[in-house]
Amino acid sequence: MMRTLRFFGLDYVLYLLTRKKELFIKNDKVDMFSLETLNLDDHDIYVVWMTVLYYLLFRRMPDSICRHWYASILTNGKPSTVKPMFTIDWSVTAAQAPLSRSEQLSSLNILLSMLRHFSKKARSNGAKRPLLMGVWQTLLNLLPHCECYKRAGTLTLLRNGLDIEALQPEIYDMAAYLETQMGDRIGATKRLQSYTHRLSLNHQFLLAYRSAHNMGLSMASSHNDMQEAARLVALPMEAAFDLSDIPPLSTQGSVYIDFVRRLYLSALGMDPTPPAVTKKVYNSGTIRNSAFAWINLMFLTQISMWVCSQRLHVVFVKQLENTRDYAMEAVKSDEAKLLIFKYASECLRSS
Repeated sequence: MMRTLRFFGLDYVLYLLTRKKELFIKNDKVDMFSLETLNLDDHDIYVVWMTVLYYLLFRRMPDSICRHWYASILTNGKPSTVKPMFTIDWSVTAAQAPLSRSEQLSSLNILLSMLRHFSKKARSNGAKRPLLMGVWQTLLNLLPHCECYKRAGTLTLLRNGLDIEALQPEIYDMAAYLETQMGDRIGATKRLQSYTHRLSLNHQFLLAYRSAHNMGLSMASSHNDMQEAARLVALPMEAAFDLSDIPPLSTQGSVYIDFVRRLYLSALGMDPTPPAVTKKVYNSGTIRNSAFAWINLMFLTQISMWVCSQRLHVVFVKQLENTRDYAMEAVKSDEAKLLIFKYASECLRSS
């Protein structure tokens, strides 16, 4: 199908997909169509329609598909039958050439049709969630560039989807990111705090990291921004510690960042002296098995490296190495080990 699209064009592929000779992807109004008639599995449906969308706009194949195709030929002597998922970065696309109204509507109709299809699938099969989230992410990134939505309309749509279980926890992260982009960081933080109680502890660590990471911190960032990031990462620690009565001195600047870092050190078993009262019942095993609990600790260690005296630099580098080694022993899956190793390597490389 991919080779057919490349050599024979879009019209013939759309005919093979639907057996319809007339143009059924509307470009003058919002009008969804069914994907149920395709004789493809869901992964292939995702890749084919995302590729069709890309080709519709750019009249060429996505680079990721072409690279994967030729890499598999060079490595194995034959093309791979597995095609990688991908999303479209609309910020780059719109910067190069703003989408016309007809292009906006055609793109929306494809993505809304995909969203409807994969929403139904994800309700009964959790393994379909990555496909749903790929479509959802691509759609939400497109909407701010559409005349009828912009950022405010996209945020309204997001808030209407906050209670859809199949979209959690990623949808909370997307909403908070968009609210922050619109200048309401305080509101975004407060709403994130309310969302975390709906999630499993492992998802709380993931959401905390993603929310803090979206702030785009660097060594040049203000101490206030670094403290705000630490506050976001601290939210899951309420499961292990009583944080209702923190001394005022511990809530300011670099002292607060160090306080949150020590919370993680204690919860992950790397420091026997907790900086706050430990709750009588909490699942320490769940925390130690969470890849993003360890990643949050490395994130906090890197921030501490930025705000503290240069003479402590070697100490924090050593702690990053120790955290990586402890984490590799604690987590179980190979994917989690690889994620931790890559993140630790990036932190050490930038230190």
